[in-house]
Amino acid sequence: MVVLSKKYDILFLHIPKNAGSYIKRLLYKIDPNCDNIVYNFGFYDFGHQNIRRLILHDKDKLLFNVKNIFCIIRNPIDQFISFYYYLSSLPNHKLNEKINFNEYIEILKIPITKYKEYMNNNSEFHKKNFVIKNSIEEIRPSKFLYSTEKLGIKIHLINFNNLETNLKKFFDDYNINYSNINFHFSTNKNITKPKNIKINDNDLRILEETYADDFKLFNLCKYENYSLEI
Repeated sequence: MVVLSKKYDILFLHIPKNAGSYIKRLLYKIDPNCDNIVYNFGFYDFGHQNIRRLILHDKDKLLFNVKNIFCIIRNPIDQFISFYYYLSSLPNHKLNEKINFNEYIEILKIPITKYKEYMNNNSEFHKKNFVIKNSIEEIRPSKFLYSTEKLGIKIHLINFNNLETNLKKFFDDYNINYSNINFHFSTNKNITKPKNIKINDNDLRILEETYADDFKLFNLCKYENYSLEI
């Protein structure tokens, strides 16, 4: 999902578990005529489109024609935990699985291989975990913003930490009127968070290795908003 404001010539890329629903609500208050754009990819029908799929399916070439594109970047470990909360709280979600947090981290060790090959050679439990693994990969910012070729597109990275301050700076820089907005970000209260989540040293090592490229992105905008050229 992307949100387009023609009034302010801005496009928001919604990376899952990065305050995207909150940003969407803000944008609709700033510009009630915003467009919420979702593309249908058939087998890959997914509410959040990464750069590669947008380029393939975006007939209006929004990425190339909109003046300012932005997204929110969060600490990768916080995003990983948030996704676990999300899956655990939705019993009817296609990826929901009653696994504890340690098992969730173990999923990261599943090798990225060909989908059909893995599905033909593993149990139903492992098949579902493989799908979760691929979903985790899909929402990693470094994967979400990756392109196989140089596009010449600038994307503004806004740090999830101090979100209100960082958003106001971005809006000020591009003359976006937010005078009617009451900034108040809070996490989703409808999500029940599993208790007793603990990350040991081995877990931390796995997470840091898995999310190495994402930490690089996060650190780029750690102290100020950053413009990434892709």
